[in-house]
Amino acid sequence: GHHDYPLVAALYGGHIRVAELLFQHGANVDPGTTKGRTPLHRAIEWPNNLAIGAVQFLLKHGANVNFRNVHGVTPLHLVAKLTFSRHCGEDNGADLAQLLLRHGAEVNSRDRFDSTPLHDASHVLDLEVARVLLDNGADVNAVNDQGQHPFHQVVESYSSKARVGVARLLVERGADVNAPYNGYLDNHIHIQPKDRFGAAQLLVERGAIVNARNKYQETPFDLASFSLKPKLVRILPDRGADFHAMGVWERIPIGRLFESKDYHQDCFDVVQLLLDRGADANIRIGGDTLLHMASRSMNLKLVQVLLDHGANVDARDNWGGTQFRRVLRNKDYNDEDNFGIAQVLTERGADVNKGGKLYETPLHQASRLVLLEVAWLLLEHGADLSAANKEGKIPFQVAQESIRKEMKKWPSDNSIGRSRRAKCVALMGLLYRY
Repeated sequence: GHHDYPLVAALYGGHIRVAELLFQHGANVDPGTTKGRTPLHRAIEWPNNLAIGAVQFLLKHGANVNFRNVHGVTPLHLVAKLTFSRHCGEDNGADLAQLLLRHGAEVNSRDRFDSTPLHDASHVLDLEVARVLLDNGADVNAVNDQGQHPFHQVVESYSSKARVGVARLLVERGADVNAPYNGYLDNHIHIQPKDRFGAAQLLVERGAIVNARNKYQETPFDLASFSLKPKLVRILPDRGADFHAMGVWERIPIGRLFESKDYHQDCFDVVQLLLDRGADANIRIGGDTLLHMASRSMNLKLVQVLLDHGANVDARDNWGGTQFRRVLRNKDYNDEDNFGIAQVLTERGADVNKGGKLYETPLHQASRLVLLEVAWLLLEHGADLSAANKEGKIPFQVAQESIRKEMKKWPSDNSIGRSRRAKCVALMGLLYRY
């Protein structure tokens, strides 16, 4: 606690005159503990209104300003590690750092991880402490035992509001914007796409190599696309990024994006940007085209934007499946979802009679799933009622089999059952009339 020694207790209570009296009677300002924490280490961690006075007293009476605890942490490291404004509502960190440096603190001292105080200030995004350290000769490109520069600490920090300010300071003071990070060969610009647009933009402006590859052959653009960062996807090509370059798993950025199956607005925005930049809408991933993947996900917006950029509406996958096959096998979606995608495909000229390996046409599939509206849409666009599948069955016969199962599955004594039965009857009538 704070009261292991009378001197520490007096300082923590703000009783400077008592502390003076204790010192005059032989109190040691550097007694240390089993963990190597001296009164100076402790005082720095106190609330600001106590810390400044206590630190001034200890330094005045000869406290070792470079004393290391068992982790190699000096008082200056501690000042840089602590985020004073968050804990105390005010920030005297820069004042404490200046005070320690005036009394001989080593600005580039190393802890047991070889990190300097600037590493620590960068990690907690303390702009003013970082500025004081740099003004007093801190090495902006010092490397710790993890291969990290102070700038790496900035980009890995959790807060976003102060990140760009600290990043800009380090770059202005000579931070190497292309410094590799540990064994993965990531440089600063590789790390940025995770969620940090402002710092990434700064790096690009300061000459970061936009086509640099890391250990996994990923470029910053590859990571920006896969991480769904539209702002970065927009600026990197303007700075010379090659968005056709093969990256991880021999995938170009748009391919990795579709493999993520994370189809929300940011995904759509990135896909739109990539296609507008000339990405191939007909590339294949594991036998599927991008349109197959979008159709399977029932994402109408992605289907439309791919078709707008030249996706082949009749392309088959490696198993002979068409876009309709992907849409009409989705039992997890309702008739309205299936109808929306099917309508777009037919409007864009999809062949409604193109069968798969089992020779099943889209109408066979719609009949099997009792998709009334989709069956009507296909018939309106010329679906062949006489087409036979591999078993020699026409859509009407396939519908009969499915309807028998539906009738057994859904009782007539509840609204859902009655609705399903009515749809079955309507489908049979539709197929019969055509």
